[in-house]
Amino acid sequence: MEYLDTKLSDSFKKIKKKVLKQYPNASTKMDSNGKFYLVDKNGFKILKDEFNIPNCNTIFEAWSKTLSMLWAKIIVVRNNNKFSDERLIKQSEKFL
Repeated sequence: MEYLDTKLSDSFKKIKKKVLKQYPNASTKMDSNGKFYLVDKNGFKILKDEFNIPNCNTIFEAWSKTLSMLWAKIIVVRNNNKFSDERLIKQSEKFL
């Protein structure tokens, strides 16, 4: 049982470190229903409603879902930059 607890706490520390790298002083808050979510240093929710992610039942779940969505957001931004209209036009002009 101790092994599972230390493994869970180690993974929580890694997740927390990665999120805090992008959002220093982020912390966990609880809504009126007893669900958890993360806020930045100014008190604003990190996972905005645009992600359609509900508040989580556990603190660990809140941190891990936030990290997953931040990673997905990075991928979307990179792909949008790679396939932007301006870049595609420049590439097509090279071939003409």
